[in-house]
Amino acid sequence: MKTVVTNLNGNIDTTICLIADIHFYQDYSIKRLNKIVSKIKSLNPKYICITGDIIDVSNMQYSVQINRLYKFIQDLANITKVIISLGNHDVTDTKGNYQYPDLMVYKFKNINNVIVLDNEIYEENNIRFIGYTQNKGYKYQESNNEDAVVNEINSLIKNIDNNKYNILLSHNPLHISNDKVYNNINNYNMLNLILSGHTHNGMIPNFIKTNNLLITPGKKWFHKDGRGHYKKNDTDIVVTGGIIKLSKTAKFLHSFNFLFTMNMDYIIINNNK
Repeated sequence: MKTVVTNLNGNIDTTICLIADIHFYQDYSIKRLNKIVSKIKSLNPKYICITGDIIDVSNMQYSVQINRLYKFIQDLANITKVIISLGNHDVTDTKGNYQYPDLMVYKFKNINNVIVLDNEIYEENNIRFIGYTQNKGYKYQESNNEDAVVNEINSLIKNIDNNKYNILLSHNPLHISNDKVYNNINNYNMLNLILSGHTHNGMIPNFIKTNNLLITPGKKWFHKDGRGHYKKNDTDIVVTGGIIKLSKTAKFLHSFNFLFTMNMDYIIINNNK
């Protein structure tokens, strides 16, 4: 597992382990889940943030094996507080149709020390966590819905202020960092940090130091900005590379997932201006 350490300046002192794209499926490796728990436990962060695509398809919430996932989330919550937002795979069934994971969300919310943010806000210790879930009508799309994204985010963050450190959890960073969106979000300047996943490192190996993507999940080549740590004006954006790069829904390509490293990010925020 590759852990990327990112240092940020802010008006707080805290640490966050960021993971995304677990893509839990039938016969998921318990060894992989235990490895994640062990690594996070060794890092001892103040918060664990999971930014979506927890399950590979929403039908998985009805699988007998889903209890393995609940145990994993419980194990994380035994370490520290877990903040969860949803991704496109979480709300998509095996036929590609929208299906909200009601049962999974209910189970998560009943685990002590777990906060699920579905277009909701949670405040603690001078931090405001904001969880954004994209509208079901464009769950896979990475562009061409900028106006809708702007309206949704403006509605979600319309009442935030700068008296707290504002962290937005948004699974898909490609809309959020799009200038057509960025330039029209009313309170963007009050977002201190955006945490994302979704892009699977653009299928670029870790040792290549770039924020650009070779290919996006939407099959667009050579996309600018979508991995690692970068900034939009004063807003820090951290996009984690993901636990799984080639999900089960990638069919035969899934068998090549072993070629890619599991990624998590360890974010250190301090008030050294």
